Amino acid sequence: MARLDQHRLTDMALLALEEVAAACHHGPVERSRSLAFALAFLASRRTESARWPFDRFWQAIASPRAHDRWSNVNASLNAIYLAVGVKRDVDRISLFEREARSLSAKGAPVPGMSERPGGRRHT
Repeated sequence: MARLDQHRLTDMALLALEEVAAACHHGPVERSRSLAFALAFLASRRTESARWPFDRFWQAIASPRAHDRWSNVNASLNAIYLAVGVKRDVDRISLFEREARSLSAKGAPVPGMSERPGGRRHT
């Protein structure tokens, strides 16, 4: 297996955050070790010293208030892109949002969310 360079690993971690951000439109997203790892990796790659966007993203994904959740997730993800020196791509955002919308419309689970029957989340 070919070795992954820092650029590719950064891109993969940002893709994971985009997937979580898209899922946030449909409800709170469970925090996971894999998400914590992606955030920690990106925080280690940041070009500026601010840590708040990584912490805010982690906190915001689980917010029960839809508008607050999406606003904070989107703002913190924009700041994470700036912190790691990568331009956020609208096409990439749209791809994950279309996928999450499609899954939600079909009644399929949206990645990162675990639903109980009746639409209630596991706690």
